[in-house]
Amino acid sequence: LVPNELAKGFAVFGEQKLGWLLKESFYLCSSDIDPAYAKRLHEAAFKFQREDVAKALNIKRAMLAWEMGTGKTFGGIEFIRLSGSKHVLVVCPAMARAVWEADLEKWWPSHYQVAVICDGKEADNFALEYGHEPFICVTSYELLKKLRLPNSIDCVVADESHYVKEPTVGRSKALRDILNKYAPEHRLFLTGTPITVKPIDIHNQVDMLYPGRFGNQR
Repeated sequence: LVPNELAKGFAVFGEQKLGWLLKESFYLCSSDIDPAYAKRLHEAAFKFQREDVAKALNIKRAMLAWEMGTGKTFGGIEFIRLSGSKHVLVVCPAMARAVWEADLEKWWPSHYQVAVICDGKEADNFALEYGHEPFICVTSYELLKKLRLPNSIDCVVADESHYVKEPTVGRSKALRDILNKYAPEHRLFLTGTPITVKPIDIHNQVDMLYPGRFGNQR
């Protein structure tokens, strides 16, 4: 999500210079925001949060590349809440699991049951314990390979998504396997640094959101 005045220019550059195959719906301006989403967002949301989360909900797959301290976790929670998703996977750095648990209680007290997965045993038993009821599973990138999920995942939120910028590392493969297997309708990537070193850093992240749309890394 980029400022309105840059959106179309960014898309045109991608198509003409990089060979991206974009649809008109990929770049949206404020006029495309569904007012129903904007009105239902938490009253504490700032204007930019309201607009960006509403856009993300409208297109269902997005990256919120907000700077540090601008409420990415809050934005992710609002995305989950208003998407109507019942089976949600949140993957984040291990140290951020407690933050997600606390912020869910703060910003969405009536949330579904939350399972914070902290070790391999909990990851292995998750499907047995939470397979049928609505849930929000919060786990770390390191535990993704061990996580046994139930038959349905309809929303995936990847916090600090630059953790999966390298397509060949284990955590990237594990997340892509989950996305390919469950094909969740709603996908949200959160990061303040989508490009950490090289422009190509962003490719694997957006390719998980929109597989194949941006070509390959070569």
